Amino acid sequence: MPGELSGGQRQRVAIARALAVEPQVLLLDEPLSALDLKLRQHMRAELRALQKRTGVTFIYITHDQSEALAMSDRIAVMSAGVLQQVGAPRELYDNPATPFVAAFVGETNAFSGKIAAIEAGIASIETKLGVMRGRAGPDVAQGHAARLYVRPEALTTGKGGDNTLNATVERIDFEGAFALAHGRLDDGSELVASISSTDLSSAPAIGSRASFAFDQRHAVVLADG
Repeated sequence: MPGELSGGQRQRVAIARALAVEPQVLLLDEPLSALDLKLRQHMRAELRALQKRTGVTFIYITHDQSEALAMSDRIAVMSAGVLQQVGAPRELYDNPATPFVAAFVGETNAFSGKIAAIEAGIASIETKLGVMRGRAGPDVAQGHAARLYVRPEALTTGKGGDNTLNATVERIDFEGAFALAHGRLDDGSELVASISSTDLSSAPAIGSRASFAFDQRHAVVLADG
């Protein structure tokens, strides 16, 4: 219909009305969910700039993790009504405090096992694929069940580093700036590694056996359960 407002315009009008009464806190519940990707990205930047300019505290509810990481000064992660962790976006991503946060925020690979040793903040965990090492998280203890979490972007092709895993490459999903290599490990579990698009020419072939390595500083070990 002529004169009908677009999705972005309706959002701007709604936010302007809410701010007109000069609130101390503004609750935004999935405000951009109905918009397409380009408009979401544009409105995301506008909201961020508006919050900085007005100084009003925005409580922003979203299921879009990239949106939460890009917009927030602090993030609260909840599961079944229980607060799991509160912190800066980078803190939650790099240093998850619980297995739920580690698995929920972003892509990750998880390996279960038992803590064999802890030394200088590094935990060695015995898994079906051998001993792996990563930063010791809270509440880990020798002899207890634990999981090691490592992000796809922390994995590099080829042997080296502190940990090496061998997998059969099943597929490579191209996603623009990067691609995700999906491999099958010897115990049947899946491994996901991120490869820069500029390095795709040297990526392992589908169906081939390949080695993936990661530094112990880029993995975290958390108490299981």
